[in-house]
Amino acid sequence: MPTKTKSTASVSAAAAEKPIIATPSSSQIGVSNSNLDPTQVLKAFRALSAHIARRSKTSSTDLPLDGPSGSLRDPSNTVYLQLTLSHLSPTSHVKPVRINLPHALHTPGDVSVCLLVKDPQREYKDLLVERGIKSISRVVGVTKLKGKFKPFDARRALVQDHDLFLADSRIIPTLPNLCGKVFFDAKKHPITVNLTKKGLEEELDSAMSATTFLQNKGSCTTIKIGYMAKHSPEELTENLLAVIPAVLSRVKGGWENVNNIDVKTGNSAALPVWNKKLGVKTHVTPSEPPKVEEATPTKTSSPVKKVQVAEEEEKTASPSPRKTRATAAIKKAGAKVKQQDAATPTKSTPKKSTSSTTRSTRKLK
Repeated sequence: MPTKTKSTASVSAAAAEKPIIATPSSSQIGVSNSNLDPTQVLKAFRALSAHIARRSKTSSTDLPLDGPSGSLRDPSNTVYLQLTLSHLSPTSHVKPVRINLPHALHTPGDVSVCLLVKDPQREYKDLLVERGIKSISRVVGVTKLKGKFKPFDARRALVQDHDLFLADSRIIPTLPNLCGKVFFDAKKHPITVNLTKKGLEEELDSAMSATTFLQNKGSCTTIKIGYMAKHSPEELTENLLAVIPAVLSRVKGGWENVNNIDVKTGNSAALPVWNKKLGVKTHVTPSEPPKVEEATPTKTSSPVKKVQVAEEEEKTASPSPRKTRATAAIKKAGAKVKQQDAATPTKSTPKKSTSSTTRSTRKLK
């Protein structure tokens, strides 16, 4: 019995120690920089900003059902990176991966943040007060999720009250059953944080400013990279160039598995940034040298077969004299028949007039 408890404890500790931040290697950064064109990405973001500005002028009289324009809940304000893969992922991951951005996605204090923790809930509330952390608006424990927020309406109200959700890394595997589809339909996936770190405030602030990547079983994945009202096209370009190698470090197959890369808002068309058919295919994996196909040696045939092949080629190239004479005789006979047909005049049978036919019918009557 003690051995089993030790093994389970070691497994849970190993799961908690897994890296929750995607860190790409230097080769992956070089591959993405060689394939992506920053000028093309900048053009796409400028076109998106111009489209949103034009749309906001025309629809200024509409009711803001999704919140005021420029807010976090406005779908036209949120900018997504859409990544389409060639091969589907065999498994879907529950634990989202955090990706650090050069320009923060959220500023601590400007958004309403809810922290999901393990029991006891009061312990972590006292810890936040002791450290002087004021960026967290609410703390919810596992027992509260199972009891108070078990009804659908209560969970939906919790999702609508907060803009961002953080979750302890030790309860991430149980969140899909505890939170339900309300969190995932609203695209408010809880961001993983490590509450056992010494620098707790820095850990929470970095989680608020970062974005997340959650691998699903489908071929299309979207990653939030910024907001139109908060970030300029140049800042969005830098965020995209930082996100691509981090995402590809967690995708099976790397850059070879990418089909196309697009950028879009919550309610706009996707603008292409890179396509596999149009992109550069020579910068896929610089670490692996290109494979050179070895020439397979041809089998030498026997001299008897060579002679037979030569004879067949001669037969096909030069036909036999008997065949040539027969064809010449057939041609001459055909020419004579044509001359005889041209010499003999053809007799034309006169057509009966309508009057003669009527007379013959009268006689019969």
